[in-house]
Amino acid sequence: MENPAIMLRRRPWLALLALVLLAAAFVVVIPSGQFAVRESYGGSVTPLQPGLHLRVPFAQRVYRYDSRPIVFDEAVQILTRDKASFKLPVKVTARASPGDVLTFHHDRSGRESTIYIQERIRAAVLEGAERLNADQILDPAAARQFTQAVSADLLTHGIADDGVSLGNVGPQVVFNAVTDYLNRQFPASARRLAETSLGRDPKESLFHAAMGMVLEAEGKRPQAEEEYLNALYLDPTSLAPMSRLYVMYQASADAARITKLQRLLEASLEKKKDSAVHHDWLGQVYMREGRLDEATLSFTTAIGLAPKNPEFRISLGGLRARQGKYAEAVRAFEEALALQPDNRLALFDLGTAYALQGKFDQAIDAFKRAERAGKPSAALYNALAQAYEEKNDPKTAVEYLRRSLALKPQQPDRREELRRLQARLRK
Repeated sequence: MENPAIMLRRRPWLALLALVLLAAAFVVVIPSGQFAVRESYGGSVTPLQPGLHLRVPFAQRVYRYDSRPIVFDEAVQILTRDKASFKLPVKVTARASPGDVLTFHHDRSGRESTIYIQERIRAAVLEGAERLNADQILDPAAARQFTQAVSADLLTHGIADDGVSLGNVGPQVVFNAVTDYLNRQFPASARRLAETSLGRDPKESLFHAAMGMVLEAEGKRPQAEEEYLNALYLDPTSLAPMSRLYVMYQASADAARITKLQRLLEASLEKKKDSAVHHDWLGQVYMREGRLDEATLSFTTAIGLAPKNPEFRISLGGLRARQGKYAEAVRAFEEALALQPDNRLALFDLGTAYALQGKFDQAIDAFKRAERAGKPSAALYNALAQAYEEKNDPKTAVEYLRRSLALKPQQPDRREELRRLQARLRK
């Protein structure tokens, strides 16, 4: 049995140990840089600032929060009020707000604090974007309204920030937004965004291209052409302005404009020799100018650079058909269809190549496949009508001519052909 004297000497230490354990159980220390919430099982919550605080074991629980900020820096895929969608770079330095810790604690719902803050920032960005149009968010001067809305949203959830900043979305996003506005018949928004972007950076090629798109939509073709040329002067390899000039110049009967287009394309290829689409466009120009050997080289170069793109094989097939090399044309079209079986242009051109050889059954089969592949055109119905007429089937030819005229009434030659075939049927 232990000596009673020794036991008496140990009692003060045992008492001290008991006091320490009791303090550990009932006293909570919140260090500087942290704050906390004391939650009772009865449902009441109390905010705790740095210092010593009491806690009843098993009846109360303390949740600690760090006041050090986290940095949110990522591109958020947003959808604006006017239904534009793009990635918006957002940077926010945020923290749980000591002044509104109860709100933060309640909204957190048990999630880890850092993850919750990040989730809440993303949600605030998405909700803020839904209340504004794209041109308001993409315009730095107007974007302040957006960043203030994000900050206000965070505050309502107990999160403080040092300011919300938006990164540069890039000129391609602006150009796409302008194009989308024009496609959806929002010309005022398209003009506003193009003007503000161009005013902010007049040396950006795509901003000039965007302004050209706006002017072209407004029917101001000379001014649009000037903007496209300005865009190419800044970046000769840019596809957006070149594609518009290609359409404008190819639709022209002016030989000087075709020659100008040729020079522009050649200048682009001097800067970027591996652009397949530029080689294809140049081949189309050469073909129009009757420079068929050079067109062949351009098309085969495009195919070599992008062997999985069916469009360039269709271009080569069109050239071979023009040269009367129908077997080679058919082979090119079939190679395009092997890459994309429902390519309507390849099917239409394949049918035309067969028709030029007098193979009308094969031509009709290709035309029918083109009809099933998507929305038919008046040209396709006319081709079918002609093929059936050549097969001595005027009744079916009349049916397709009627469909063609229903799509495009202003075709006097097709209307005259319809009358001729109807008279033939009456006889």
